Amino acid sequence: MTMKYIFLIKNRVVTQICQDEPYSEEITRQLLKQGFYIFHHHVYADDDKKAMAKYHELQQN
Repeated sequence: MTMKYIFLIKNRVVTQICQDEPYSEEITRQLLKQGFYIFHHHVYADDDKKAMAKYHELQQN
């Protein structure tokens, strides 16, 4: 099943959040309060490993 992922970044830390998971909005809010920002792209992927691979691919371009 394909799910939507966003990425939150702070310094060199990249955290992916699956928007289809319960509590994803609360987790996102808490990370934003801690100084993370949302990467300007989101991706659709079958799992978190594929989502992170797509993130790295976007970083290459």
